Amino acid sequence: MSSPDFNKDLLDRLIGRALREPRDELPDNFAAQTAAFVESNARQSSDRLESWLQRALVAAMIIAAIVTFFVVGGPAAVAALASAPAAGWVYAIALCLGVSLAMQRFGARRAMQSRSCRPKN
Repeated sequence: MSSPDFNKDLLDRLIGRALREPRDELPDNFAAQTAAFVESNARQSSDRLESWLQRALVAAMIIAAIVTFFVVGGPAAVAALASAPAAGWVYAIALCLGVSLAMQRFGARRAMQSRSCRPKN
């Protein structure tokens, strides 16, 4: 076991050596860079949690919709939707939803690529 005095002496020697050695100067915008780094890390971790929670919610809703569909009527409901006079609207709504989600995904990916291509100061 080491005594607390030994650890204190070792720590004092390390601090003294670090203070005696020449060091490089910090960049002019060191504080701004450090703050931006900390903020981006915090934002990424909270975005990651939010993304996982959103995926879990969507998965639960899809499972609930499938179970409800089969409990309520299953194939009979599909036949009723296909024979409805406004069946074309179902396809139009599905197409709009698909295009909207694809554009959202493409826009997010494009924004991430443009952020990663920016020169760092």
